[in-house]
Amino acid sequence: MVPWLFGLPVLLLLILWAVRRGLRPLQRLAESLRLRQPGDRTPLPESVPSETLPLVQSLNALFNRVAETLEREQRFTADAAHELRTPLAALKVQAEVIGLMPDDASRQRALAQLQLGIDRATRLIEQLLALSRLDPMSAPAAAQPIDWARLSERVLSDVQPAAQQKHITLARNLLVDAGAVLPLTGDDTLIGLLLRNLLDNAIRYSPDGAEVVLELSAERVAVIDNGPGIDPQWLARVRERFFRPPGQDVAGSGLGLSIVERIAELHGLTLDLNNQPAGGLIASLHRR
Repeated sequence: MVPWLFGLPVLLLLILWAVRRGLRPLQRLAESLRLRQPGDRTPLPESVPSETLPLVQSLNALFNRVAETLEREQRFTADAAHELRTPLAALKVQAEVIGLMPDDASRQRALAQLQLGIDRATRLIEQLLALSRLDPMSAPAAAQPIDWARLSERVLSDVQPAAQQKHITLARNLLVDAGAVLPLTGDDTLIGLLLRNLLDNAIRYSPDGAEVVLELSAERVAVIDNGPGIDPQWLARVRERFFRPPGQDVAGSGLGLSIVERIAELHGLTLDLNNQPAGGLIASLHRR
């Protein structure tokens, strides 16, 4: 018993030392996490016990995703603030001009311009809100089979008043049975928003008396117009948020295609933009 009485304390001390030495990397890891800033994407050192290495690697991947999300949010906030400043300043100037108008006819014209400015600002805010809801999503919230016949009819009805103002003919070309159009489950509301944005762009950029076709097939969903199309040098950039090709005289915020592309990504679709040889643009959605 005497050797055990002297050896047991030594053995316990050795075990305690070994455990503390083995846990030292985890203690350093915990301290590093405690001092870490939210947007820091510096990877954690992987000099940890092999049992905890998968945890560290997963944390490093998470830090990258969090940093990208924060950067995207900051960029979105800065862009939104910049874009809202211009229409709000214009509304203020128009309101001041109305107060200086000497007659009713001039005031009516100024009021019409003010109403147009309010409509533009309202549309911009609606699109910003839509993007703020779409960005954090990783998949549609309410996935269900899409009733393309009903949905396309509803969307065409929504944009009909805008088309009538420019005497534009709207048409739906259903090439297959509605149940065979992109056999897709998704969010009916988001798909409707996607189609409205594509149709609205086609209507606004097409000349008076043009035709806009919504084509539905098993291979694609496409909006085809016979407007001016997009200059080839800007085709790669028109999807960027707040980007508008130079020289355009049609009011817009540069967010419509960004919304379309984000909704398409959530539903496993790809947005393609192609100019037609005879003039006009084809905006089509394909499965990835």
